[in-house]
Amino acid sequence: MTWYMNIQAPNPPFDFGPDDTGFPRYSFNIIAMKRYSQTFLEELLRLLVEKNVGQENVNLFATSTAVLPNPTPDTDTPILNIRDTGGPGSKPTHNEFAPPAIVQPSAQIIVRSLNIRTARTMAFAAYDALNGVKNRDV
Repeated sequence: MTWYMNIQAPNPPFDFGPDDTGFPRYSFNIIAMKRYSQTFLEELLRLLVEKNVGQENVNLFATSTAVLPNPTPDTDTPILNIRDTGGPGSKPTHNEFAPPAIVQPSAQIIVRSLNIRTARTMAFAAYDALNGVKNRDV
């Protein structure tokens, strides 16, 4: 478990244009302020599963190396991928230096689907699930 001070999305989901295969995409970015951990992406997936946005390794994935399934016409299930984008660094404290007490990792959430409406719907569900998380363990 890792304590989160907050997660904020500086922008709502937006049309990110089609991917290389022509699937429409929606995206947004988040930045967290939290205790140090090496499992940031897994923690974000846990929050999305908890809020019923999707299922891990079915339509929720993390990392830039995840092998993403293609949306299929029979279900049009949108596919969400989370990519670590680094963040602005740690917050200094007078007692803890290594690892830092508070870090500020960031991530990009990208949703793709056969249909732009289903991509947008899932992106906003993920946005609602993550934006505004405050003062809790994940």
